[in-house]
Amino acid sequence: MSSADETSDSNELERAAGQIEAPLASLVGDYEESQSDSPTEAKGIFLLPNLFTSGALFCGFYSIIAGMQGDFYAGAVAILVAMVFDGLDGRVARLTGTNSAFGAQYDSLADMVSFGVAPALLTFNWALTGLGKVGWVAAFIYTACVALRLARFNAHKENDDTTHFTGLASPPAAATAACLVWMGPTHGWTGPALDWVHALLLTALGFLMISRFPYSSFKSINFDRRVAFVRMRSTRRLRSGVWLWSTPCRDPCSISANRERTARRAPRIMKKRTYTDHSIASSDITPEQVFLNRRALIKASAGTMAGALGAPSIAAAQASAQSALSFSPDADRSLVDEQTPYDAVTTYNNFYEFGTDKSDPARHAHNMTTDPWTVKVGGLVNQPGSLHVEDVLSEFDLEERIYRFRCVEAWSMVVPWVGFPLAQLLKRFEPKAGGKFVEFKTLYRRGEMRGTRSFTSIIDWPYREGLRMDEALHPLTLVAVGLYGKTLPNQNGAPLRLVVPWKYGFKSIKSIVEINVTAKQPKTSWQMLQPSEYGFYANVNPEVDHPRWSQRFERKLPSS
Repeated sequence: MSSADETSDSNELERAAGQIEAPLASLVGDYEESQSDSPTEAKGIFLLPNLFTSGALFCGFYSIIAGMQGDFYAGAVAILVAMVFDGLDGRVARLTGTNSAFGAQYDSLADMVSFGVAPALLTFNWALTGLGKVGWVAAFIYTACVALRLARFNAHKENDDTTHFTGLASPPAAATAACLVWMGPTHGWTGPALDWVHALLLTALGFLMISRFPYSSFKSINFDRRVAFVRMRSTRRLRSGVWLWSTPCRDPCSISANRERTARRAPRIMKKRTYTDHSIASSDITPEQVFLNRRALIKASAGTMAGALGAPSIAAAQASAQSALSFSPDADRSLVDEQTPYDAVTTYNNFYEFGTDKSDPARHAHNMTTDPWTVKVGGLVNQPGSLHVEDVLSEFDLEERIYRFRCVEAWSMVVPWVGFPLAQLLKRFEPKAGGKFVEFKTLYRRGEMRGTRSFTSIIDWPYREGLRMDEALHPLTLVAVGLYGKTLPNQNGAPLRLVVPWKYGFKSIKSIVEINVTAKQPKTSWQMLQPSEYGFYANVNPEVDHPRWSQRFERKLPSS
């Protein structure tokens, strides 16, 4: 190859390299220019502002956990606390000069959890689970809109107006959802019809975040602005002048003379007037002696409230609210054994409608309304109808029977139940010859039963149980309306429940609202949930172990 050819080839390579380097050089130059024009950010990870960001992230995480456990009040409050931390981290960073790119990205990720995922899951667990796919789609739309809102904010941070946000910010959107969850149970904002409203509202909050509507950022308000002393003094004089001008004085130049005339002026005698509200009956008027002793009444009320707050447990505080029952002891069908203390019976319960922990029913079952209460009886009976709890207490002779109540988890308690045989109730409605089984259903009221709204709930509500007809007609099968001589507490299945002493505890269904006589074996909740562990009959048998618990021994409460 000639030298001329080599020279031309090298020139072409240099020209091609120049064409490639020119755009790269332009990009680098533009980048360096933009970096030099923009305010510099500190490099590194600063502890103080990131601690507040971590606090906001923790609150969002805790809100998710609380919502999964059904504690919606705590979940809502956690989101509101996260807003406080979110407002403090940026302000602390600006005051201490510790702004950093890392802090900005960490703050966005924390906002995604605290104001995106947490409110969506909290609202879903509280009100949207009953809507099925519509519920989780609404929650996902809100979460996705928060992600889009944060991405748009980070991408256009330098170009956006600092006095306004484009689209609703994620913290106020999360606060709106949290406040609905917080105040919903108190004001009765629950129910199948309102669930759709909550789904639409959650979706609307999501779309408002990605909208182009301007929202004030309140950053233009300068709380640190100094006010000149002369201006403060002028304002004070102006207020004084307005007061003097409004004072009735014949001689404006003599304030002291006006004060003397005011002092010498005779006191004004007010005319007595009587206002009568004719809508108030005379019998509703508080007696004079009671009114004069109102301070003593207030002190007594305060003492009562302090005593309630100092009670050792909610169950103990509710014990006084139970009514005494009239019954006769049935010694022939009672166990002769040491009875389990009342506190243990009423505070250690399985009632998944209020939570999965043993203490959850005692803490939350008071929200369940038990008056009025009606039990519907139907299916293969000649006289279908309803039975009010008042009819139960008045028409059936109540007996006290001491039964051992054993759970498949290998703990047991000895309880003095008050009730009547289930056979008496069934015979009143005349079961047909084709009826081979009896199905029972528990109350299902999402607004009052926090466990039924939990995202982690594994039961297809309402809770169902069943017995063979011969088991239901057995004289030991009891419909219990009380224990220890009083009406049932809510956590123990008020106002009436089933007690079958030879079966494991989950067969003794609580808070019964429906009884059906069927020809085929009904599906029961635990059998549908885990058929390999829970059978339909579930008779206590120490020789047959549960897959997770040995049945050879039992732990009698209140032992450890």
